[in-house]
Amino acid sequence: MKHTTISAVTLFLLCWVMLLETACTKTFLDLNPDKSKVIPASIQDFQAMLDNDGRVNSGLPSAGEEASDNGWMEDANWQALSTLTLRNIYIWERNVFNDNDRNQWSNTYASVLNSNICLEGIGKIIPEPSVQGDWNNVKGSALYLRAYDFYLLAQDFAKLYDSTTATKDLGIVLKLSSDINIRSVRSSVQETYDRIIKDAKESLQYLPPTSLVYKTRPSKAAAYGLLARVYTSMRKYPEAGLYADSCLQLNNTLMDYNTLNTTQTNPIKRYNTEVVFHSIGNSTSGFFATSKYRVDTVLYKSYANNDLRKKAFFKIVTAPSIASFYGSYDGSSSFFNGIATDEMYLVKAESLARAGKLTESMSALNTLLIKRWVTGTFVPFTAATKEEALTLVLTERRKELTTRSLRWTDLKRLNTEPGRETTIIRNVNNQMYTLVPGDKRYVFPIPNSVIVMSGLQQND
Repeated sequence: MKHTTISAVTLFLLCWVMLLETACTKTFLDLNPDKSKVIPASIQDFQAMLDNDGRVNSGLPSAGEEASDNGWMEDANWQALSTLTLRNIYIWERNVFNDNDRNQWSNTYASVLNSNICLEGIGKIIPEPSVQGDWNNVKGSALYLRAYDFYLLAQDFAKLYDSTTATKDLGIVLKLSSDINIRSVRSSVQETYDRIIKDAKESLQYLPPTSLVYKTRPSKAAAYGLLARVYTSMRKYPEAGLYADSCLQLNNTLMDYNTLNTTQTNPIKRYNTEVVFHSIGNSTSGFFATSKYRVDTVLYKSYANNDLRKKAFFKIVTAPSIASFYGSYDGSSSFFNGIATDEMYLVKAESLARAGKLTESMSALNTLLIKRWVTGTFVPFTAATKEEALTLVLTERRKELTTRSLRWTDLKRLNTEPGRETTIIRNVNNQMYTLVPGDKRYVFPIPNSVIVMSGLQQND
């Protein structure tokens, strides 16, 4: 865990966040007329800003995970949720954010602002050879983090990438400057993904191969992993597989779940060996509290008895099959949405399956699964057809990556494939709520308060 220790930088960030929310220049200037006392200027200052875990690595968009079919709530627990926004997300209410709740939007753009300040600041510094590596890390990290934030925003607030309509579909706001006087406009989906990919690829020039000391810092492996995830969401599977393989060439470590102590509350530890880049979703909402959130019963029953994920991920609340999720790679009740090697094996296996390379696909899948089953009990999977291989991989992807903030995007992309569509049904207080494939509610509305302040075009 990293901690920002430079008080001037902290004050600077607080001032900028207030400015972002109020859009009032005079208020900011009145906080401290001598701006030289708060404006970061050194490589160390900018690194400290990027090491602000609470801003950069947590509180990221979580609406998609909350709206997905990984879990459910009993009526009393739904009613007891801390905000109307959370209740709205769960039942896909059109006015999701209750007009004025803009945290999932604004908090992420505050992180984008953080990256933009660092990119602009580091660009003004000509480093001495002795600190070139430090300069590179700031530059690469800021590019990576901006790409990561844009990707997360696109999953909730933009349509699924479709090459036939991407130039016309509304994307997100691509804030590429710290100047708040520049008017916010929505890009197209094509422009959104072009920018995400551009930033992620450019970051590769500057980042170290891996981040073994601070897993909350980006690395080349993390950038490859992000690109694998981005191309998967775009349904460009050959590219996804290539970048997943590049990530695994730098870090292919898998935990043997036989070594986990599943009697512990959270058997999987934070910063474990599979984590390539650590981040968590909105941990303050209480939505995923084990006392409230229940795992989808069909999903829970799909794990074989010798599959150690059944005990590592879940604990029974009501016998025989009502369980809560305890398997976060954060080692807590906060859900992990960072990059990890298990996801990369599954992306690689899916890419190979879609290409008809059945033996190679099953090899990648089995490399992962043998580490998940009781020693000596796993029988390697085989597939006789492309469809069989893909079904096996996608089934294991659902079981391995539950509550990773990936299911929402998976639902959207797989709903386009005949035979893989999913209709989600909620029963809340004896009222049925249904989300069908292709429903417009797969794109969340931008909070109304943001629309009022900015004049942005709202999602349909």
